[in-house]
Amino acid sequence: MLLTADALIIRVVSGGDHDRILTALTRDLGRITILAKGGRSVHSNQLALCQPYVYANLELYQKGDMYWLRGGTATCRFYHVTADLDSLNLATYLCDVAYDVSGEGVSCETLLRLLLNTLYALDAGKKDTRLVKAAFEWRVAVEEGYEPDLSGCAVCGRTESELMYLNVMNGNLTCPDCLRTFSVTQAQLDAEEGVRSVIVPLHENARLSFAYLAHADLSKLLSFNLPEPDLCELSHAAETYLLNHLERGFDSLDFYKSMLAAAQPLKKDE
Repeated sequence: MLLTADALIIRVVSGGDHDRILTALTRDLGRITILAKGGRSVHSNQLALCQPYVYANLELYQKGDMYWLRGGTATCRFYHVTADLDSLNLATYLCDVAYDVSGEGVSCETLLRLLLNTLYALDAGKKDTRLVKAAFEWRVAVEEGYEPDLSGCAVCGRTESELMYLNVMNGNLTCPDCLRTFSVTQAQLDAEEGVRSVIVPLHENARLSFAYLAHADLSKLLSFNLPEPDLCELSHAAETYLLNHLERGFDSLDFYKSMLAAAQPLKKDE
């Protein structure tokens, strides 16, 4: 059966001497695996489609659960993402997350839009990459059903406080007073139930940003900026929250962070 699909290539691996195996996100088909015969050859007319982070309208041949690439037209190539090392490493991590939370044959329209908008933001280079990364991580957590209750303290109901603490595994907030009062008791209960306590501080700006990111239209997700202390807090909290709920880490994230750390002394010298 012949069909067409708008697809974002999120992984590319070699298959055989001349072939490539593509992993793509599509709106209706979900995550699919595509065999590109001859896709590694410099003479192949499919070469431009067999690259990671290419968004294209693909012509596919389907037989059973297998897809073969017949041709297509690239819509967007995200040149800056592939040319800038930090953006490329971050894009690899974002695509790994998308792979992890998507499924074959399961519609992933929202995830595809979110990842595309995030790559567009990276490609434009106008937003701090920490904000781009945090927005993606937080919205993925929400879309996967892990949205926390940020309305107020889960213990006393307090809604106004410059500082709250996000209980990552319970998905709620605790004010400083209640945290001091109930921290020992909660730790004992968690130990008895075999639950890990992960507590992250959230000041008001970060908390309001998370509330916005949870429900904003995807086209306006990055329509704000944060000052440095709040941005660092937002970045740490979003990463911690998502990884703990997915119950896994990512080698691509570790590599991205190690490369940033390695480049830091060079930036200081400059």
